[in-house]
Amino acid sequence: MICRFKSIIQALCIRLDTGSQPIYQFHAQVVIDGKPAGEADAKAGLRSVVLRRDQDQWGRSFEFVVNGIPSLRKEADVIPFDSFPSRVATVQQRILQSAKRCQYEYDRLWAAVIYESQQFYDLCDELGLMVWQSSCSAISKPGIYGFKQQVERETEYQIERLRNHSSIVLWSGNNEIGDGDGSQLGWTRQPTSGSAPSLWQDYLTEFSGILARSAARLDPETPYWPSSPSADYDEV
Repeated sequence: MICRFKSIIQALCIRLDTGSQPIYQFHAQVVIDGKPAGEADAKAGLRSVVLRRDQDQWGRSFEFVVNGIPSLRKEADVIPFDSFPSRVATVQQRILQSAKRCQYEYDRLWAAVIYESQQFYDLCDELGLMVWQSSCSAISKPGIYGFKQQVERETEYQIERLRNHSSIVLWSGNNEIGDGDGSQLGWTRQPTSGSAPSLWQDYLTEFSGILARSAARLDPETPYWPSSPSADYDEV
C-alpha cells in the first residue's frame, strides 16, 4: 500500500431521512458455450447522486442531490475508531448508529493510514449514511513517477472494491493540499521560485489527472473532486 503515516482517509457522510434503505441481493453468472464459466453473489443499494454546480451570486454552488432530493447539512467529525483496526467492529457500529439517531446529514470521518473495512461501508449502506471518500494519499505530497504509478494502482483497486456501495457519493483526491498546505509551501497556481513549478505540476498530474481519470473510467456515475477545500476545480 502507498499509505504513509501522514496519509488519511476522509469520509463525509450524508444522512437523508427518506425512510428505509433497502439492500438488494444479486446473483450473476457468466455462461460460455452453454456452460457456466463463473458466478458471484453481491448486495447493493440503489440510488442516484448528482453534484449540483449551479452559477450563483458567489460563484458556483456545491450541493449533493440524492434520489432527486437536495441534501441538508449537519456535520460532525469522527476520529479513528482505534489504533488497531481489528478491534473496531463493535464501536464502529455504535458510532454510526448514533450518527443516524442524531439526524446527522454529514459526518466527516477522519482515519489514518487505512481504507475502511467492508463492514464500515456495509453499515453506511444500511443506515443511509453516504460517504465522501478520499484517497489514502489525502495529505501526501505529489512525488516521483514511480509513486504516481503506485497511486494509480491503489486508487483503481479501491474504486473497484468500493464502487458498488450506495453509500459512496463522491471520490476525492486529497485534504487541504491544493489550497491549504500547498499554498503554505509556496506551490500555488502562480509559483514564483525554487521547485514550486514542478510541485504544482505534480499536484495537477496526480489529483486532476491520475485520480480523476481513474474515477471517471471505473465509476463514472459518482462525481470526483480533487481537494478539500477546493472552490474552483472546474477552472484548473
